[in-house]
Amino acid sequence: MQFWLLILKAHRDALNRSQHKTAEAVTLMSQRAFVIWIGMGVLLGIFFSPARGQEGTLEVRAEVDYAFGERIAFRARFPSEIAIEQVEVLFQANSDPTVVEAAAFVNGAWIYEHDVRARYERAFGTVKYWFRVTLSEGGTQETEPFSFFYEDNRFTWQVLEGVPFRVHWYEGDTAFAQAVLDAARAGAQQAGVILDTEFTEMVEIYVYGKLADYQFVRDAMGPLWAGGHADPEAGVIVVSLPPGDNQALEVERKIPHEVAHLMLYQATREGFWNLPTWLNEGFASTLERNPNPDYPFLVTSAVENGTLIPLVALCQPFPRDAGAAVLAYAESTSFVRYLQKRFGPEGLRAVVNAYANGAGCELGTNVPPVDLSLSQLEREWREGELAENIVLTALREVAPWLILLGAVVAGPVLVVVGFRRPGK
Repeated sequence: MQFWLLILKAHRDALNRSQHKTAEAVTLMSQRAFVIWIGMGVLLGIFFSPARGQEGTLEVRAEVDYAFGERIAFRARFPSEIAIEQVEVLFQANSDPTVVEAAAFVNGAWIYEHDVRARYERAFGTVKYWFRVTLSEGGTQETEPFSFFYEDNRFTWQVLEGVPFRVHWYEGDTAFAQAVLDAARAGAQQAGVILDTEFTEMVEIYVYGKLADYQFVRDAMGPLWAGGHADPEAGVIVVSLPPGDNQALEVERKIPHEVAHLMLYQATREGFWNLPTWLNEGFASTLERNPNPDYPFLVTSAVENGTLIPLVALCQPFPRDAGAAVLAYAESTSFVRYLQKRFGPEGLRAVVNAYANGAGCELGTNVPPVDLSLSQLEREWREGELAENIVLTALREVAPWLILLGAVVAGPVLVVVGFRRPGK
């Protein structure tokens, strides 16, 4: 009997131990499940929380309309349950400084109308805008950003696309637009070989058919606008190409020139702004398929008269005086041609990269394979290339007189020889 009692006690003790371990396991499993559910809840909160719950953002219905060169109107409507003290409009064209202006509450909307004539916005660029709201209960919040493309909406533009260019024009036929497109492609191909780069995004080309239309844009956009303009950051070219006998020649001159500026930016990006003006404009002028025929004469005359502008002065923006500006273009074109002729595309690329990386005006050319400072290179250009041009020009000028002199001297001799008879 005692034996069976001992067996029963041992069985009961084993059962109690088993139940205790099971309870511990259940408790551990419950703790693990709780942790898993908490983790899943956090993740769901992170990935699936609504946008309005994010700090600093507000729901808004935004609108914008504009009259090009005159005004841009920004409008914002917020949910009626939001108590608002003040609304500010913030907008920025490309990388220009951000403008901040207070909006007024009119007929259920917060409105700010920007006077472009008082403070211009960059034309043919993307304008980003958003709203900053001061709440009546305190604190500020901002909306998500919006954007629009600010182009000249006075015209209905026709469009012809051929990667990587898109030509916009309103006067002329498709053959004219095709000529613009062909000139742009030729310029890009030539510049791409020299600079070892290519366009990675579409380039927009806007062609004005009337000079007055283009002058309105130039005047509205400020003093940076001339006969043609390239905006590297926006990837936009704007030119005036009125109909006429010279239109085809102007296409071949202006379009490759402006494309070259964008190709330089493509090759250097932010370093583009470090390039000296003689390099930027000189390179662009060398790509013109119909270059200015007066440039060589202007440079030669300046050498003879001692009025050549030192290249160190052309690292800065060109003179505002028309005559000096044309000479600056002529010099820069001649010097860049000399640089390419002597050192090839590799030499020009080395100089472009040196300046883009921050080399100063004098030392930007002192890199392999050039290895000469700007003043040393300029001296060799003057004493070599320009001196040879002057000699050739002089010979061309005196050649007719030499021929005439030869005829005068040779005339009597020929007469005497002609009167001699054989055997006399």
